[in-house]
This record gives sequence, C-alpha cells and structure tokens, in this order.
Amino acid sequence: MSRDQIASKDHFNTPLAECAGVTLFLNRIGAALISMRHAAVKEQLNGYPKEIARVVFSDEGDVNCTEPGFAPSESEAALMRAEISAIKMPKPSHVELPQIRI
Repeated sequence: MSRDQIASKDHFNTPLAECAGVTLFLNRIGAALISMRHAAVKEQLNGYPKEIARVVFSDEGDVNCTEPGFAPSESEAALMRAEISAIKMPKPSHVELPQIRI
C-alpha cells in the first residue's frame, strides 16, 4: 500500500470513514483504516507491506499513534475529537453459542 493511498469509506466500512477530519488526517499521514477503530501506515519493504505506524481512535475521540511523527496536530486532534464523540460507534456484543458435542 503506498503512502498516497486515499483513506476512504470504500476501503473499510466504519463510521470513522464518514468523519471529514479523520479522512483528512489519514490522507495526510498516508494511512488507511484497517478496522473499526484502527488505521495503519504501511510501506513496501522487499516487496511486502510493512506497518510502520498504527493509529487508534477511542470512542471519546482521542487519537493515539504508535509513532510520534504520525500524531495529529492539536487542531486535527480537536476536530477529530468533536467528530468522533458525536457519532455512535458499534459496540462488541457477547453471543452465546450452543454447546456442540463431538
């Protein structure tokens, strides 16, 4: 995945993709959403994608990066916090499965 890949809602279906501030931030750092609350910056190394940074979004809108160089600016963080705290993120739920005897 190249650093100029656009992070879009077509790449991964998550409410974060609907947030303009999140999309602008991910595009700036060259990241793409990889799950409901995570994005990754990847570069090619010996023909294989290698994750060089991960971004984690909390339900409250906090943004944490594994590499400080990819962290959002104060204004980006404030915009994303406002957007993310206003949306309803899916919550995991517990499902009981029937016991199967083998």
